[in-house]
Amino acid sequence: MSFEIKSYDESWSEKLSKLRFGTTGLMNQSQTYLQSQKDDFLKGSLETPIFNYEHIRRHKFLELRDNNKTFLTEVIKDTSHHPIVKELYIDKLNERLKEIELVLLISDKQSSKDDENSLYFIDKFNLLNWELYGKPSDRIFCGVQMELKERLCKISAKNNTVSEQVDKFLTKYCRNFENLDPIERVYFDKSKINTRIPNFNTSEEIRKYFEKVLIAEGFSRDWSVKVDENNKRKIITVGYNSKTIFIPNNQHYELNPNSFALSSAMVQRMVVHEIGTHVKRAFNGFSSGLNLLGLGLANSRQAEEGLATYREQELVAENNFFSGYLSYFIIGLAYGLDRKGEKRSFRELFKVLEELFAITNFNNLDSAKHHAWDRCIRVFRGTSCRVPGLVLTKDLIYRTGNIQIHKFFNSKSEIKNWVDVGRFDPTNLKQVKSLKELGIIGD
Repeated sequence: MSFEIKSYDESWSEKLSKLRFGTTGLMNQSQTYLQSQKDDFLKGSLETPIFNYEHIRRHKFLELRDNNKTFLTEVIKDTSHHPIVKELYIDKLNERLKEIELVLLISDKQSSKDDENSLYFIDKFNLLNWELYGKPSDRIFCGVQMELKERLCKISAKNNTVSEQVDKFLTKYCRNFENLDPIERVYFDKSKINTRIPNFNTSEEIRKYFEKVLIAEGFSRDWSVKVDENNKRKIITVGYNSKTIFIPNNQHYELNPNSFALSSAMVQRMVVHEIGTHVKRAFNGFSSGLNLLGLGLANSRQAEEGLATYREQELVAENNFFSGYLSYFIIGLAYGLDRKGEKRSFRELFKVLEELFAITNFNNLDSAKHHAWDRCIRVFRGTSCRVPGLVLTKDLIYRTGNIQIHKFFNSKSEIKNWVDVGRFDPTNLKQVKSLKELGIIGD
């Protein structure tokens, strides 16, 4: 029996698209509420911020869960689609159901009268969190600490005004590495560096540049670029549902020629990250004959972020380290990996990061406080903020994914031209085999 590529999953992908939602976006607090919490926290009148999730419409997610379960049953019973396509959809729907369960758990916790430290909530949150995003490993955390030590020592060598702070920080938060293997490094050809474009001064200039790249790459028919006038985003992000790249508005940039966020190098890195990887793989996925590749196969986000950060490194030949060290370090600190598993509260984590950013910002203490707050808010999202060590581990994927992709390319004699055929994990042998059997990728 033969199967036509055009009929692989047209009806199923349309149905799945209607059931999409943004998990982590729902965990964010309103800017007005956060600002009031931040003011009280920094003044010391609030020990720990209080997150609430009243904005999550629980009944909608109960309905969404039922619809996904019904769809899953339909896929399992189906006899008209290719069996490999069935398998890929079953994996995707099971992943989607875990995401929905996490949202329902968070919204239920807000409305329940249970003790906020209940073991049920903590255990279930961690189970879903780890299944979706992973758990920090002591081995990778050690490597991150070694990298941080090297970075801070370089700062200390350049500016002796922070030397004493660096020594104290390393003594408190970075263990002795004498008996550990040398730090793993990555290397790129520095001739790839491109500085031909000028620095930017406004969000609108960045938007126009991204728009030009979309047009040049042939993606502008489906994709667009917008400045986030609602002030919800602090970094450049891709909205897969709306097929839109969002640029933070000017409020999030220091509008001067020396701002790293507006520099030629940084904008080019974001272009290869967002357009050269995320947009390109989504666009190609919808053109592959399997629309699920445009929506994203199950468990592919880690490899996708790893590939995006790999391309940033390849472009600028930067620092010879794996990416994502800071996010991994912060989550590891929350878990207490530097002090035998003694987890940190929001306030404790904030104090450590305040010390760190005071060093990296050369004693600009006001900037250090704001930076530490933003990082803590990001990692504690999805929780009440009141349970030490109970944090969202999603940002681990930038480090683990980058390591994963480097190992993948290092094991190949030549870079495979099918890695961008869609949003899948090129290191996942099952997914690669499935796409080969469907005729979407070659050997």
